[in-house]
Parts: sequence; structure tokens; C-alpha cells
Amino acid sequence: TSTASDVVDPATATNIKTNTNHRVGFACVQVREYFRILGDNPSVSAGPPITLSWSYDETPSDQCTIDEWELQRCNERRTRVEFRVPEDIRTDWVLDAGYSEAQVQEVVDAIDISKKEWRSSIEKSSLHDKVDGVTEGMKRRWA
Repeated sequence: TSTASDVVDPATATNIKTNTNHRVGFACVQVREYFRILGDNPSVSAGPPITLSWSYDETPSDQCTIDEWELQRCNERRTRVEFRVPEDIRTDWVLDAGYSEAQVQEVVDAIDISKKEWRSSIEKSSLHDKVDGVTEGMKRRWA
């Protein structure tokens, strides 16, 4: 349900009806399982990154109410650490998804290069910041 109230639009000085009480409802939960694909995120510590595809398994899944879903899920909550997937498992997943070892290695090599460039940039930035700090300090002393 919603109720309306008058608000004055400052641009036009006219009254506008606004809804002040909004409700959203859900009828059921349907779980989709998305396919895993070879990713490009350089934040992995080692091995190939994985990501979710836009495609999903179109096999109809069971549906349940929100309350049933939450009741079922409350015992299945995982910790942050449990979401981390070891390198060997990620490698198996992408190989099982149809990627070749050469494709996986190409992505891993590209990520390693990206990480080296990032580290180099950070080191140069840190050195630049230090030089700026020393320069500013010298300017203050001699001014």
C-alpha cells in the first residue's frame, strides 16, 4: 500500500503527489545456476581466475517461498574464507568447462604481467610521493 502527500516542486512551484510508503513483495524464489568461465580478474593469488558467465542452466529448478528459502539457507551460510577456491580446483573447473591448458596459461601469464605493472606503478608512485615530501620539506626550510 502507499499513501500520497503534497510536496512543492521548487522548480515549478506546483504541488506534486508523492508516495511516502512503499512496499515490495516476492512470491517465490527460483535458483539459477550460472556457468563458470575463465576470468580476467588479477586479484587471484595464483592460478586462473574464474567468473560467472551470463549464461545459465535453463533446466527448471525447484521453487519455494521466501520463508522456506531463508529457513533452508540459515544452516548453509558460508564464511568469507569458505568462498575462496584453491588454485587447483579453479584450474580443474576451467579445464572441465572446455578451456585448453594453453588458454589457461595465457590468462595466468597476462595476469602476472598486469600484477608486475601494478607493483611497479605503486613503487614508482611511492617513490614519487617520498620525493615530493622531501622537496616540500626543503622548500619550507629554505623559505
